[in-house]
Amino acid sequence: MKEQELVTYIDPELKFVRPLMYAQERPVYQVKKQGSFYVLKAFLVDDPWDSNHLNTERIVLERAKDLPGITRLVHFYGIINSRIALLKEYAAGEDLARSPEYKKEAHSLAPLKKQLNDVVNALHKLGIASLDLSARNIVISPDEKSAKIVDLGNCVLQENVDAKTFVLHKINDLHDLERLL
Repeated sequence: MKEQELVTYIDPELKFVRPLMYAQERPVYQVKKQGSFYVLKAFLVDDPWDSNHLNTERIVLERAKDLPGITRLVHFYGIINSRIALLKEYAAGEDLARSPEYKKEAHSLAPLKKQLNDVVNALHKLGIASLDLSARNIVISPDEKSAKIVDLGNCVLQENVDAKTFVLHKINDLHDLERLL
């Protein structure tokens, strides 16, 4: 199925713009609807990793819906034929690995580091950890004044692990953030 066919199949109001990440079974697309850009994820439902990833991301985005510094869930489509799909906010900018800000001296990253540290701590307080903090999962805005975590599908929810494991995930998140910035 071609990109626009899949996008239209999930939601006839969406228009395909470009692939953000592409694998036949795990497409992540930039799409447009009523003049605004979004991200559509439409993974195969029969793959347990895919189903878990999107369900976890849905739960995390619903739980953290008022938190700045993450992309917002717009719509969870659920299962449509052989796909599980969700639509979320598109974060304009460059991922951390490609951003010019990332290549500057450490003191110029201080505001972004504080902002992301606040987001990570707020997610931890909501019972969300193991945030997969990598340069490709953090987008810096075009004005380089803010950053967002854009993929939260690999998270661990506090209620699904023992207390010691959750604390270890939190520590790893803080180490990952320190390593990145």
